[in-house]
Amino acid sequence: MSAEELRKKIYTHKFGVRCLDLCEKELSKVPEAVFDLTELEERDLSVNYLKELPTIINKLKNLKTLTLVRNQLRELPHSIC
Repeated sequence: MSAEELRKKIYTHKFGVRCLDLCEKELSKVPEAVFDLTELEERDLSVNYLKELPTIINKLKNLKTLTLVRNQLRELPHSIC
């Protein structure tokens, strides 16, 4: 999934927070292009098949909310704990 395709899945909350919605996309890994969208504060990756998060997740300096419910994660990278 390219950064351009991901940008089409961005929406803005009523409080002005921009979020990337990748909920229920049957993802088995986080698309690399997600890490190019560093300006976003919120990402929803819930209801997928994620087993791990790459350690590069710490590149997302503006990230405030990361929703991961209903995935297959067993642990999180130490960089975000």
